[in-house]
Amino acid sequence: MKKLLLTILALTAIMFVSCDQKKSSENNPFMSEYANEYGIPPFDKITYADYEPAVDAGIEQQNAEIDSIIKNTAEPNFENTILALDNSGRILDKVSRVFNALSSSDNTPEMQKLSEELLPKLTAQSDGMYMNAGLFDKVKAVYDNADKLGLDPIQKRLTEKYYKEFVRNGALLTDAQKDSLKAINKQLGDYKLKFGNNVMHDMDNCVFFIEKEEDLKGLPQGIIDNAAKLAADKGKKGQWAFTATASTRLAVLTYADSRDLRRKMYETYTTTASHGDEWDNSENIRNILLLRQQKANLLGFNTYADYAVDPYMAKTPKAAEDLLMSLFRPAIKKVDEEVADMKAYAAAHGDTAQFEACDYYYYAEKVKKDKFNFSEDDVRPYFALDSVVKNGIFFAANKLYGLTFEEMPDAPKYHPEVKVYDVKDAEGKHLAVFMTDYLPRPVKAQGHPSHHLQCGQHDASLRRHSLAAHLG
Repeated sequence: MKKLLLTILALTAIMFVSCDQKKSSENNPFMSEYANEYGIPPFDKITYADYEPAVDAGIEQQNAEIDSIIKNTAEPNFENTILALDNSGRILDKVSRVFNALSSSDNTPEMQKLSEELLPKLTAQSDGMYMNAGLFDKVKAVYDNADKLGLDPIQKRLTEKYYKEFVRNGALLTDAQKDSLKAINKQLGDYKLKFGNNVMHDMDNCVFFIEKEEDLKGLPQGIIDNAAKLAADKGKKGQWAFTATASTRLAVLTYADSRDLRRKMYETYTTTASHGDEWDNSENIRNILLLRQQKANLLGFNTYADYAVDPYMAKTPKAAEDLLMSLFRPAIKKVDEEVADMKAYAAAHGDTAQFEACDYYYYAEKVKKDKFNFSEDDVRPYFALDSVVKNGIFFAANKLYGLTFEEMPDAPKYHPEVKVYDVKDAEGKHLAVFMTDYLPRPVKAQGHPSHHLQCGQHDASLRRHSLAAHLG
């Protein structure tokens, strides 16, 4: 009787777990089609708890689809191999697109914790796919017989891209070498995640305070007001607090009359995540460089630079360096001339101290005003953000490519500052959804102003799916 009771309780528990899992799956936005015209992710319905179950389900789905490709007994061709692979992992593709975008644009503590949990899984999935010998044999068969199979130029191009991507990610290595590469990739992912989080944390939390109002002379009033608010938020009302975020940093370096303030800002920025113990990236950088070198050698390259430029037109580090230096040398010559003008201006106005890096923007602005009667403030009204976007970028895209951008104010967005546009071709046909997110935030990595989302299900054919693009 006791044994029967335990059995009933166990079955009941299993039923409840199954019901909970089904309910969770049904309520998870990633697990169903997005219910809007262009398949835009419903950001308002996505919770942090939705990511990991969707990633797990996506990995399971893609592995089953890959297994089906491998077990297909028909001769490998574009449809049953390349297109099937390209269309695999729909759930994983959906959650990865949102996760990768928001881990840069809305990298909250919760998102950082998710990154620590999910990136190893995504890395392992990418490695497992690209180092799958059975799958690579199928891809190679299509690649080797492209002419025999009568592939058109687009099909050939996608087949070639997949073949090269497999090779680049270790498909030709021995089993032992593949194990080594997987271990390297996992470690690289861990160190790069730590590196990025350290930079964001230090950029936001490395604050210095100014106590005397006279030290703020020359700064725009908006910067002063923001600094006063930040100081009050930090418990030092009546003072001014500064971080090295882009907009504040450039304003201080360009307009602050106080060299001490400019120097403090410059030093704060150039020592980001390179001081103290907890947030110091020195060891992360060292480990990333060592692991990259090991990865390059394992894949047959002399250096990581050789590996990095191989897929691009330059092909070799020397060719890339030659191109850069052809621009760099004339630029340095011009900079030397400009710095000479700055030093002369500084001396003429009583500043005979040694010229420092923190003086460059400040005196560049002074010389432009003195020599050319030009000031950034004079042209600033003509370069308002909306004007630059609509009358500049969108106008140029329309003239060059016939594209139009129609704002969708009611479209889903992950932050109120985001603007969403419907991108259409010259014939008025929908091409993509374009999201802009220009303003800095503490949880937003610098250099991530916008995202392109190819939404909807109508474009599944030849849809590019590559976790390696996000993880490598």
